[in-house]
Amino acid sequence: MFVSMIIVFIVGYVLIALEHPLKLNKSATALLLAVIMWILFVFSEESIRFDAELMKHLAMIEKV
Repeated sequence: MFVSMIIVFIVGYVLIALEHPLKLNKSATALLLAVIMWILFVFSEESIRFDAELMKHLAMIEKV
């Protein structure tokens, strides 16, 4: 999944760099790239470990 995230990022970056010849909106391309990257992250195995760490840190904040 990590490799696919890198490939999506590179393709998105190239689309942003070629905004004028392709007549694309840079902001829309970047927003779409971010959404696709988050979707890939959520469905990856890394997301499970990230969720556990996030919950642990949020629990520590709540106690303070």
